[in-house]
Amino acid sequence: MNNYTCSGNGSAGVRLLPRCVLWLLVLSLSLLSHRVCAQLPAFYGEKFVRIGQSWTDVRPPAVEMVPVIESENSGKAFQLQLDEFESKAGPYTDGLTEPLLGLGRYYSQRGDYEQALQLYRRALHIVRLNDGLNSKRQGPVVRELLDTVRLSGDLQALDDRYDYFFRLYGHGQAPYSDIRVRAALEYLRWQREALRLDIDSSDSRRLLDLYTLNEDILDSSVGSISFTPEDRWNLVLGQIRNLYLLQSKVNPPIYIAGLTANGAMQPMPGQDLGLDFDQRQLELLRRNALRAGRAILEHYLASLEQEEEGSEPVGPAIQFKARAMLELADWHQWNGSYFRAAEHYSDLVGMLIAADKDELVQQWFGAPVELPDNGAFWQSPENREGPKKIILSANYDVSVRGRARNISAQAQQEEDAKKVYRFKRELAATRFRPRFENGQAVATQGLSREYVLYD
Repeated sequence: MNNYTCSGNGSAGVRLLPRCVLWLLVLSLSLLSHRVCAQLPAFYGEKFVRIGQSWTDVRPPAVEMVPVIESENSGKAFQLQLDEFESKAGPYTDGLTEPLLGLGRYYSQRGDYEQALQLYRRALHIVRLNDGLNSKRQGPVVRELLDTVRLSGDLQALDDRYDYFFRLYGHGQAPYSDIRVRAALEYLRWQREALRLDIDSSDSRRLLDLYTLNEDILDSSVGSISFTPEDRWNLVLGQIRNLYLLQSKVNPPIYIAGLTANGAMQPMPGQDLGLDFDQRQLELLRRNALRAGRAILEHYLASLEQEEEGSEPVGPAIQFKARAMLELADWHQWNGSYFRAAEHYSDLVGMLIAADKDELVQQWFGAPVELPDNGAFWQSPENREGPKKIILSANYDVSVRGRARNISAQAQQEEDAKKVYRFKRELAATRFRPRFENGQAVATQGLSREYVLYD
């Protein structure tokens, strides 16, 4: 049987594993999931989520359209109103906006999305002609238009429409106005949603562009009066979400020792390390993700301290500081840096108690919380095509370090029982923010929760 040998520093050759055994080892490693290879926890929200949890970063709340009576007469009434305004004041009068929107809603509710989109586009054009390019009145019209494209189910068209409006509203560049800031924040949010939906054959370019754009706009927001404190926090939190996504999307290379005569580390057979520029940049970001997330949040916290000129934050200011401290602690906890996480959690609880923010202590630390608690990996049920929803009940303990133990679970439907093992494995790999009592992290026994598992 052939064997590999290696030698180094003049030493005698060392017999290695037989070739067939070594290749079996390689094959086994190649079959390991990305999460196991990267030693990452579960991507909570991607495959299962606690019943009742949702996050606005997944998709914006839809505009509540005025109900339209489902009849031919209602459509004719809107059309007559439209014709009347147009004949009296011309095709670009401001009074045409509402009849156009009304007729657009009529067609949208009837499922004729193409006709509805034509009317919404015309309404938007009229608003811009009458109010100017930076009109705030465009916002609701744009939102209804995007909602209609989403309802049509054409994600590529939705992606194209977001690109168009982002270019229309300044492309994320100065000078910033309220509508430009809103457009930039919504565009960044959509890019994360598009990554979760896997609408591209390759995520590399979109992911790198998203991270770079978020970084540029965040830098521009410092000291700018165009960005509210909430806007700036959303940019910070968005970049943390981007780093979570990056860790789930970018696979680290797997190296096998001893595949060469000198025992050098080599990539797995079939693994191409001739990566393009985008992929190399993403791998670099991924290797430094923990440090990068910590730096973003610590820099933001330092800027808040500087704005307060060393005084204790009061009123709304403490909310932003507290949210950033919580996100920083959660970031360390999810990435397995437990001692740093414990320090940040304790500091935050102490600050909240000193500031008489007992409601936040209870909200954030009254019970263990699955991480990440920001929707970085979650997709709304409306975006999920095909997978069956499986309802499971789980009972388990959560340790002081935030790990699920002694898990028992059962499916609501008997035919789903075979999925319980996979769910228990995912739950065991989930990291939790621990419960706190009297300022100290404590273990939790007998936790009972219901989850949705997407098959």
